[in-house]
Amino acid sequence: MTKLKLADLILHHVYAAKEQNRHSYYIVKTLTDDFSEYNHGLSVTGEQVQNAVDYLYERDFLTGNRRFSITPEGEDLVDSGLSVQAVACHTFKTSPVNTTHTTINGNVNQFAQGDNNTQIQNNHTETADDLFEKLMELLEQHNEGTLADEAKAEKKSGGIRKALAFITKKIADSFSTKAGQELVPLVMPAIAEITKALPPQ
Repeated sequence: MTKLKLADLILHHVYAAKEQNRHSYYIVKTLTDDFSEYNHGLSVTGEQVQNAVDYLYERDFLTGNRRFSITPEGEDLVDSGLSVQAVACHTFKTSPVNTTHTTINGNVNQFAQGDNNTQIQNNHTETADDLFEKLMELLEQHNEGTLADEAKAEKKSGGIRKALAFITKKIADSFSTKAGQELVPLVMPAIAEITKALPPQ
């Protein structure tokens, strides 16, 4: 079994346990034992589980030290219906970006740096709502006005997390189309940024 498939099983297992109030946290040994007990025929070592857990830590899907639990980002991923492997595949397919880190002191209203850089940074920290609105504009620019309207309705009825889960599911459902494949590398990073800007649950 690949590390990504095992990571996906772990994330779903920890999520299900939390939802059923069996465990709010895990240690690697407990998780390894659970797989032997609940997933008959699946034999994994503690080292394999540790590697998969480390992978989930690095992507902020799990949190904690020796005792770990699922993060809101991990819950959103499970709720969205996407797998860890699918997210890794989408992330890998996005084009590489050269990043320059610059420290700016003082009151700066606008700043741009780099070749062909159209991004402008200002001293206003964007909220999750600001980022959500930008995502809606992005969808409308790519002829996905209906999806944007439906997402706004989801946000109104259940908040930003519900809207993000809705968008993620719609994008995953349309991944077989050319338009869906073009949207994934644009939308998934935006969803990740919005999720990071949300207050902890």
